[in-house]
Amino acid sequence: MKNNFESAFNDIKNILTKEGVKKSQNPIEKKLARESFQSRSGNLSLESDTFFLESTSYQLNTIADDDLNEDNVSELMNIYFGSRTFIHNGIGTHPDFNEIGKEDQKILYGYTSTLFIDIIGSTKLSFEIDNPLIVFRIKNYILRYSIAIIQAFGGVVHRIMGDAILAFFRSNDNEGDKEVDSAIDAINSASYIIKFMNSKVINGLKEYVNTEELGLRIGIEHGDKDAVLWSSYGINNTREITATSFYVDVAAKLQQATEKNTILIGQNIKRKIGLDNSQSSHYSKVFLKFDENAKYRAFSLSQKYIDSLPEKAIIDDNEIEIKAYVGDVQYYAFSKSIPIGEKITFKAQIRSQPNQKGLFFVFTRINHGTASWFAKNNGKTKTPSKIPAIEKENGVYTAEHSEDATYKGLHSMKVSIVKKNTFNEETELNFIPQAHFYVFIR
Repeated sequence: MKNNFESAFNDIKNILTKEGVKKSQNPIEKKLARESFQSRSGNLSLESDTFFLESTSYQLNTIADDDLNEDNVSELMNIYFGSRTFIHNGIGTHPDFNEIGKEDQKILYGYTSTLFIDIIGSTKLSFEIDNPLIVFRIKNYILRYSIAIIQAFGGVVHRIMGDAILAFFRSNDNEGDKEVDSAIDAINSASYIIKFMNSKVINGLKEYVNTEELGLRIGIEHGDKDAVLWSSYGINNTREITATSFYVDVAAKLQQATEKNTILIGQNIKRKIGLDNSQSSHYSKVFLKFDENAKYRAFSLSQKYIDSLPEKAIIDDNEIEIKAYVGDVQYYAFSKSIPIGEKITFKAQIRSQPNQKGLFFVFTRINHGTASWFAKNNGKTKTPSKIPAIEKENGVYTAEHSEDATYKGLHSMKVSIVKKNTFNEETELNFIPQAHFYVFIR
């Protein structure tokens, strides 16, 4: 398969080499550049939520102010998250609201998870590289890859603003309880965009240009159906069908306030998904301040969440592979939400040395959030389940275990391997790393 993204990136590096572009090593020049191109707003707080969220302090005075191409990005996301189709692979009006264009005064209400993404450090890049063609190729490489990931998760790119992107995640099919799935897609797409930025762009260009300030800032917030109005702005043929909502506007403010290569989410999407651990002693309330009387909580998605997302399709020997099923339907980790009350069956497998005796898979459910905190402190949480391993074929061992979807939020199933000897003494096999499978419950 022709690799358009890899080809584009190689073109960038070839041009940089041909033009003799080298990153500055002058410490005085680097210091002046760093002072001149400050890209973040606010102060960093060391307080953090214990589960996938890092609280960060931000101050705003007013709300007014690889080896992938476009095609196989989608293919890879299908492997990680299950088969899905593009809602829209163009740009502009979300297809759920095309009918607004037929009537000038028509308005509709509909939820959306809004994602704002912006390249930072691009002005400094233009200052360093006196060749607009190179700057264009670097910026467009980042934008193209970001768009491909957004669309692979069902997002619709609404607008490209210079080196920024506005995208909406929603579907009429998800109206109601399943709105959370659009919120999950928005956060997962942003996480993979950050993965790409760190692994491909920053690492790939650091030999040629100073990448200290080059990066992305992403803000995401969710607006419920009755809080988001869709209508047509403008006159005659100069019109745009777009969303009007505080939650759309605040997503832009979250993007402006966050740090480089960081995702800042608002309090509503945090509540919608259930990324909450309010009983933790490490939980801190942090605000975007629009004025003295209006405050809005914001949370930085931790690197733990980003790093936990799937990043390879083939499981190596002595690595535990976990698959989950709701009935006969496979559930993919970190993907769509499962309703409370459903039963989830986890099937674990490992390929190791054949004819091993006394192997057990240990399934440990790890719950998070307010409801599970109360359950734990009332002694209602379950102890780990040890299931004997069955050798299905030469060196392939399996076991399965079922759990009920009980608490809203993001939870995990930890699986490890222990071996019992003839005296029934257990030893955890340290050369086999523990595996975690993450499940969203609504």
